[in-house]
Amino acid sequence: MIAKIDLAEAEEAGASKPANEPPKVESNGAAKVETDGRSFVEKAEEYIRAHPEGVRTRDVAKAIGQDVSNVDGTLRILLKRGDIVRDQQNRKWYPASAPLQKAETKPEPEKMTIRELIYAVFAVEKAPLGAAALYKGIQKMKPDINRSSVDGEINRMKKDKLLVAVGTAPHGGSLYNLTNGGGHAVSTAN
Repeated sequence: MIAKIDLAEAEEAGASKPANEPPKVESNGAAKVETDGRSFVEKAEEYIRAHPEGVRTRDVAKAIGQDVSNVDGTLRILLKRGDIVRDQQNRKWYPASAPLQKAETKPEPEKMTIRELIYAVFAVEKAPLGAAALYKGIQKMKPDINRSSVDGEINRMKKDKLLVAVGTAPHGGSLYNLTNGGGHAVSTAN
């Protein structure tokens, strides 16, 4: 009987729950962990609102003290509620009220044909060049160039009479020069 009275008194006094009671669970099945009285969802929302420039998932996890593998669920709750948005392109989370930032993209360099690259090498060197020297010059501008592609273009330019052999290179092979004397070939349309 004494135990019953003590239990009743504890309930009336608003005593805390027994230590073996399971933790509270969010609707998505994740444990609702509170450290300073706020849930991870509340902390994540506050952090994202404080960073309208957008934040990555890993940044949110670090800021709110939640494991990276679990923070995605926290962010999905906010997403479902409409409190945040996700930019799939730059993989950042933004407050729903903030305008989405465009992903920072580097402008693509203008693509040049192999023929244009050959003209550019002649414009720089201003002297007759062998196939190997042309290849090395082009490789400085386009490191992933294929040697056989350069050789093929040299042959097409010889056939089109845009390149002429003007001598012999030190290690054999021909030295070439542009038929117009160097630089870009200029065509006139009438």
